[in-house]
Amino acid sequence: MERPLKKSIHLSSAVLRTYDLIKSRYLLQKSLKFFTDLGYTLTSPNALAAQNPSFDLVVDCSGSAAAMQQAIKWLNMGGKLMVFGVANPKAVME
Repeated sequence: MERPLKKSIHLSSAVLRTYDLIKSRYLLQKSLKFFTDLGYTLTSPNALAAQNPSFDLVVDCSGSAAAMQQAIKWLNMGGKLMVFGVANPKAVME
């Protein structure tokens, strides 16, 4: 995996640095590789929903009310939901 393109432009005594706009994509790929190297399987929410999963523990850090609502549906009876993201105050959970 290549590192993001970095350029330096020297203007008299100042240095202007620019970074490739795909840096965030590079960081995401690096993060995903870290988890897959640990043996985790990464799955999209839609693919996971198609499997009709059930969990004893769900940890949500997304801040998305829709994700929190879906997480509740995936809990086993007596399961725990840990929420670390803050949803929009106007969000409605059904």
